Amino acid sequence: MTVVQSGNLTPHRLPPTYDKGSLRFYFRQLRRGLDLETISAEICRGLGQRLRHPMTVLAYMGTPEEIRLDAVFDQLSQIRWGIPRCGPGRSLIWHDYGQIQDQWVITPYGIREPMPESPQLDASRADLILVPALACDRQGSRLGYGGGYYDRFLATCSAPTWGILPQACFSLDPLPQDPWDRGINGVLTEDGFWSIEPDRDT
Repeated sequence: MTVVQSGNLTPHRLPPTYDKGSLRFYFRQLRRGLDLETISAEICRGLGQRLRHPMTVLAYMGTPEEIRLDAVFDQLSQIRWGIPRCGPGRSLIWHDYGQIQDQWVITPYGIREPMPESPQLDASRADLILVPALACDRQGSRLGYGGGYYDRFLATCSAPTWGILPQACFSLDPLPQDPWDRGINGVLTEDGFWSIEPDRDT
């Protein structure tokens, strides 16, 4: 993989333990010491600089330990935003943010989701997908939260995918991966953006 850097980024070294369960615990503990509100604001500012043209972007409503993107949904009015709802079989059903209005519910995990009757959006027409990530590495591997929702969804999509996370969770060392894990094409943190491209000889 070739990594193209935009910004002053310094990836983070992993602890000696490399299994997924231990790493999830490690990165969750690490995030508790971060100012996620300030980091979220910086990442939203970075999105505003990069998403200047009309397009369809699939995003998410963050949990308290994730980067919150709410600020850009109304600010970047040229973007048609898709917001997910968890469906049967750990699937994601996408809804049109601009038409949701007050049709929201709060899940047991504290996530704001569109109501089932909210207008849906055709995810196959997305130009870009923004996914929450507990951690990412420079090879485009993403460590999720273990539910498998995004891996299932990304297996059906061809749109570029960016992992959204704090700089402290961007790993210099490779993350453990399973055969069903789906890679990403870019990483956006409060410090900048990494574009991850396939090597020319692969």
